[in-house]
Amino acid sequence: MDQFCEQLKQLVSGPRHPDRFYLSSKYTYKDIYALSAGIQKIFPSSGTEEIICLCTMDKGFIAAAFLAALTYPVTFVIPHSFSESAISDMYHAIPFSKAIIDQAILFPPEVETVVIDTRQMLETKFSPGTLRNPDSIFLKLFTGGSTGTPKIWSKTIRNMFAEAFFLSDKFNISSADRFAATVPSIHIYGLLFSVLVPLVVSAQVLDGVFTFPHEIHRAIEKEGATVLVSIPIHYRVLNGSRMKKASLRLAFSSAGQLNQADGDAFFKQTGLGVIEIYGSTESGGIATRCCAVGEANFTANDCVDWKIEADRLFVRSDFVSPEIHRNGDGFIDTGDHVQAVSNDSFKLIGRADRIVKVAGKRVDIEDVKNKIIQLPNVMNALVISTKSQTGRENEIWALVEGDIGKNDLKHQLMEKLESHAVPRRIKIVENIPVSPTGKYDKTIIERIFQKII
Repeated sequence: MDQFCEQLKQLVSGPRHPDRFYLSSKYTYKDIYALSAGIQKIFPSSGTEEIICLCTMDKGFIAAAFLAALTYPVTFVIPHSFSESAISDMYHAIPFSKAIIDQAILFPPEVETVVIDTRQMLETKFSPGTLRNPDSIFLKLFTGGSTGTPKIWSKTIRNMFAEAFFLSDKFNISSADRFAATVPSIHIYGLLFSVLVPLVVSAQVLDGVFTFPHEIHRAIEKEGATVLVSIPIHYRVLNGSRMKKASLRLAFSSAGQLNQADGDAFFKQTGLGVIEIYGSTESGGIATRCCAVGEANFTANDCVDWKIEADRLFVRSDFVSPEIHRNGDGFIDTGDHVQAVSNDSFKLIGRADRIVKVAGKRVDIEDVKNKIIQLPNVMNALVISTKSQTGRENEIWALVEGDIGKNDLKHQLMEKLESHAVPRRIKIVENIPVSPTGKYDKTIIERIFQKII
């Protein structure tokens, strides 16, 4: 049996520290294992495979559910939103027979709903089970995103838990750590860093999702958080908020590149560089960097094989979703343009699908965005390509966050870009709308663009 399977076997055998809290002041590790046994009672008694929708933000319950799935043939589906439309879309894409919920959510009539009763489940006696095939699918993530229709990605036990073990080892995370997250646990980044990584090392997770500066400050200064799991937009709101290091020793960011000014401000106030995680739901973690300590480029994780073909990054690892297309050598195309810097690092250029033709000429949308955010008084920008009213040509539109006039912005861009690459329509906003997971909020952004005249 390989090392990973040995680690899993130890995990399902029972809690190493039964009386230590997993979720602060709510669940001990003994409770988590009791909950996992209680959750298994919801599964079919026949042992047949079943797809179950897991609708809860309770990190302790999610951890227990994942533990239960390690020894029982069940696949959990986690939606990107608990709205009626998202649930309906998910059900039609992945018909599930049952839903475990802790709040009022409307499901199709064919779905059996089970309301979580933690008090009853906590009385269930835990008994170690037999580890199922680690390469079997146990999770499907229904991702939203800023453009296009939502996608579904499967994850195997190995995909998720191998990455959790890897991350805990890479960053020397131990049972002494306390995690504070500004992202919900329905996103793969939140699942990994605020549910699974703490679980595999018997660390503690602070209850709640901390999104406002005073909440983040309290989690660190009053509740002793040692690990901050956050996203670029929340480092933005922390910029200038008199952040203190206190007990903090690690700060992570994902779901988009961190603005350098925000990372520098965090470093200046705390002495900690923010570690950026590069990857996607389907690829898993690929690389990391910390700009505040001079790492301008991404360094690939040592468990990830990577290569560059035609300027595109291809990777191979245990973290990659099973259904994504692989070439003959087992590599997947990330869809990102990169430039090799050394044997283990690369510069991220932008999405390969962000090259469009405007007036018959190629335009790199990512380059346009970078030129905009380099301008004085610009904090952030979202640049998209859309069909013109005639439908024959592409137009570039830009949503810009900052204190700058539209005409001034266009004038400055004319000095940096070819005329055809300057956004035809520009809207200046105070903040670019984002979802709780740090992704651009597609619905609100579409409404804003529709108002551009």
